[in-house]
Amino acid sequence: MMYQVKTLEQDLTAYFACKLGLVVDSSIFRGQIPESVENGVALRAIGTPEATLNDNPMYRVQIYGKFLNRDDAWGLVERCADCIPVYGEKTEHFHIVWILQDGGLNAPVQIDDKGKTKQFASVNLRVSVLTRQA
Repeated sequence: MMYQVKTLEQDLTAYFACKLGLVVDSSIFRGQIPESVENGVALRAIGTPEATLNDNPMYRVQIYGKFLNRDDAWGLVERCADCIPVYGEKTEHFHIVWILQDGGLNAPVQIDDKGKTKQFASVNLRVSVLTRQA
């Protein structure tokens, strides 16, 4: 099942790169933002899949970013909100049943990052997918 989580992270990172106007491994990353990146976004799965009422696996996913200014952090939150909900789309390996926001929108938080003040923002999602057949 971990292979599927890894593949889901890869596919959703590419999917949201397109939706948010970002570039994979340059401005959006799978799992975490590299320490060398000043401004960036990452997508990560949180935990293992859960069952839904119709037995499709449901994953909790987080899109988060760190930025030098608060406006860019809010921009990530707003652009993500504009993309949600999602129904019936496809990625390379999955059919997206739905992607829904998990909870409300969070305001960016100011945190010290290696001696610099950064703005961190995140959006939590619930994702239900089916594996695409070859």
